[in-house]
Amino acid sequence: MNVQRTIFSIFISAAAAILFAGCSDNDKNDPSVAEQQIEKLKGSWKATAVTLDDVAQGGYDAFTMGIMANTAASVSYTISYSPDRSPWISASGGRLFFDERNPAIYLIREDEVNIQYSVTDTSLIMEFTYQEEGGRTEGVSGNWKFTFTRQ
Repeated sequence: MNVQRTIFSIFISAAAAILFAGCSDNDKNDPSVAEQQIEKLKGSWKATAVTLDDVAQGGYDAFTMGIMANTAASVSYTISYSPDRSPWISASGGRLFFDERNPAIYLIREDEVNIQYSVTDTSLIMEFTYQEEGGRTEGVSGNWKFTFTRQ
């Protein structure tokens, strides 16, 4: 019985050592998912394809979006060469916030439009449903998909 007790004590001590070794201060310095995504998103993006309800949209040949770090939870964006008929609420830009539940996949625009996105070193895809409220964006309700390449 003493041998079993000794083996059990050694096992418990080893498990505790492994557990405490895994809890280091380095974890506090690791960037959050949102901070990692900000690094991927930052830069200038040129639209290569834009669709509304799976139909290609004209007028986006020169459309670009610049994304800048704002805070650890959001980014600012600027838009250039936006056509009059666009689902972007401001012709010049705005802010995007990371969805707290899944910041690697969802952004929330300042008007509370949820944007599903996928980003790599060279490409960015943004998909969202926009329901117009009139004004300059008239005729743009539906499911939008923007495909970008890094400039």
